[in-house]
Amino acid sequence: MAGNGSGIPKSKIPTAFLLLFAALFLAGKAAGGGMETVLAQGEPFPGEPQGRTADIVAKDLNFDGWDDLCIRKPYDGRGNVPYSCMLWNPQKERFEYSVTLYNVETDPEKQWISSRIRESGGRESVTFYRYDAENRLHMVRYLEENPSETEIFERLDLTYVEEGSIYVLPAIEGEENLNETMIAMARQALTELYEWTGEKIDTACFQVSNMGGVVFALSPEDMEHSRIFCSRSFGADTEYNLSDYDKSISSLGVVSGRSAWYSPVSWRNLPENIDAMPDEDVVIWYFEHMPTAYREKVKTTYQRYEDMWTTQTRSGKWYEVMYNPALREVTEVTGPYSGIPMH
Repeated sequence: MAGNGSGIPKSKIPTAFLLLFAALFLAGKAAGGGMETVLAQGEPFPGEPQGRTADIVAKDLNFDGWDDLCIRKPYDGRGNVPYSCMLWNPQKERFEYSVTLYNVETDPEKQWISSRIRESGGRESVTFYRYDAENRLHMVRYLEENPSETEIFERLDLTYVEEGSIYVLPAIEGEENLNETMIAMARQALTELYEWTGEKIDTACFQVSNMGGVVFALSPEDMEHSRIFCSRSFGADTEYNLSDYDKSISSLGVVSGRSAWYSPVSWRNLPENIDAMPDEDVVIWYFEHMPTAYREKVKTTYQRYEDMWTTQTRSGKWYEVMYNPALREVTEVTGPYSGIPMH
């Protein structure tokens, strides 16, 4: 049985105390016009509120054996019910505000909590979190369903892996909305992968580095062993340059299933007569169909090494193209550079 440091087993905080605290908390908020003061009984964590529901729910959010509080805030009636999550600090014997989540649910078996949000058009997303030993809330998974006919991904299932490198950003929920930025970066990279190769990957693990790079693998084990099938660096020419380095260069890299067994990517977008084309024309075709190169037309390209081509577009930008001549596949494009890339 878990203890509290003094050899005495942990016990739940009395319900009367929880209600008293919550009443005082809500009353204080109400004085500023921020929250309701009524304490009512109802189903905890309603996904689709019908009439009056519980304003206060006692749940162990960080699974430390102590009850925490979820205090309902006003909502817009669309089913997105926000809760202020208050964690009990047994050392200081008080509740401390942690975060606001929507339609909170807990999973004692996996020891994570989730926040579910419904948006217009039938789009619905669930973000799964887990508290660490310092009670920082980490995103561990993001699941989205979108029935829109114009949406590329009807379902998107992304697991975030923090272990593996000192450069990986921890997905801690905070004021800067970093988790939302990470998801947006992953979505854009997978969209670009689909637009370029024709392969739609909607379930993957991913990591984001402090330099603005995103890498994808099929499982945490693959990520641990660097079995990466797609990498995307967001440079200074993008809105996701997390490094704020004005000379950071973008890139998009692909490992196909023909070159590595762990990759789910197949090149489905190919030139019709690739077997009859010289390597230079194949490189140009791949480049001009690449979304991150903004589908610019090639002015000139030349082979610097067996697997590297230097390309200049008609607008004067420079790129490096990594090319596998045996498989006749491009593996990475880096750029734009302002001048001829030198290494």
